[in-house]
Amino acid sequence: MKQFILPILMGATGCMVLVACALALSLVVAHRRENVELLHASFDSSREILQAWHESISSSHLAAEWDNPHFRISNTSSAAQARSVRDGLPADIVSLNFEPDWQILAKAGLVHPDWRSQLPGGKAPWYASLVLIVRKGNPHGIKDWEDLITKPVSVIMPNPKTSGVARLAVLSFWEARKRAGNADSANKDLKLLCKKVPVFDPSMRSCTTTFVQKGIGDVQISWEPEAWLEIDQSAGQLELIHPKLSFRIEPPIGMVAPIANAKGTVNLVRHYLNWLYTEKAQKILAKHHFRPANEEQLLAHKIQFPQVQWLTINDIATDWNSAVDRFFSDNGLVDQALREAAKK
Repeated sequence: MKQFILPILMGATGCMVLVACALALSLVVAHRRENVELLHASFDSSREILQAWHESISSSHLAAEWDNPHFRISNTSSAAQARSVRDGLPADIVSLNFEPDWQILAKAGLVHPDWRSQLPGGKAPWYASLVLIVRKGNPHGIKDWEDLITKPVSVIMPNPKTSGVARLAVLSFWEARKRAGNADSANKDLKLLCKKVPVFDPSMRSCTTTFVQKGIGDVQISWEPEAWLEIDQSAGQLELIHPKLSFRIEPPIGMVAPIANAKGTVNLVRHYLNWLYTEKAQKILAKHHFRPANEEQLLAHKIQFPQVQWLTINDIATDWNSAVDRFFSDNGLVDQALREAAKK
C-alpha cells in the first residue's frame, strides 16, 4: 500500500492545482467582459478626430488588451452636450470646448472640477487657435479682428448663446478691440460685429454648412480644426487667416466618474485618456488640425500652426464666473449686442 500513497497524494495535489488554475482562469475570463461599450460625449468639431482615434485603437493590439471595447460618439454643441450629460446621457468620457460648460457638470458631481489635474502632465492633450476663413483671394483683404467691422463684409459665426467657440471668439474680439481703444469702445464694436451676422447658427458645424454649402457670408469666424476641414474640402476656394490675438482653446476632457463606476469602465477610461498623449495619438491630432500637446509633434507641424498671441480668461476677467456674468448672462453684453443686431 505504501507504494501507492505518494502517487495518490500527488494526484490529489495535482487536482487541487488544476482546480485552482481553473478557478483563476474563470476569474480572468469573468474579468474580461464582452461587449464593453465606451461612450465619448463631445462637441461638434471633434467628430473626425474621435473617429480617427477610435479606429487607431481598434486596429491595434490595444483593442484586445482593453477587452475589445465598442466605441460610441455623441456630438453636438458644447453647451447642449453639457446639458445632455447632466440630464442623464450615460457618457463614460466627456470633452467640451468651453470651460464654463465643464463646470456645469462639475457642480452636478459628474466630473472633476480641476480636469487638468486628472490628466498626464496636468495639461490638455490638445488646443487650438481661433481663425478667420475667407473666400479665395481674400477679396476684402481681411487680416485681423478689426477688419470685421471696418470693411464691408458679412460675418458668419455661431450664436454665442449656444456655441462655446463663439463665446471664446466674442472674448477674443472684445479684448482686441479694448486694446485698440477702451472697454466702452469694445462694447460698441461688439454690437457692430453682431449686426454684420446675417444668421446666427447654433453650432460651428452648422456655420460650415451656411458658409460653404449655401455660400452665405464673406468671412467666417471659426477655429483651427473646423476651419482646416472646410479648407481641405473646398478645392482651393477658401483661405485661412490667423488673427494676431486669440483665446487659447483647450477643450476640457475627462471621466464621468459616476457613469464609469456604474458601468465598470473606470480602468478603460484611464487607459483611454493616457493613450491620448502617446506619439500615435498626438500625430493623429495634428493630422486633424488640433495643436498637439507634444512639443515635438507641434514643431513638426509649425507651418500649419503659426505662433499667435494667446489670451487666457485672466486677460479679460478675474475668473470665468465674472466673465460669464458680464458677457453671457441675461442682459449681459452679448444679449445687448444681439438685441441691437435684431433692429437692423
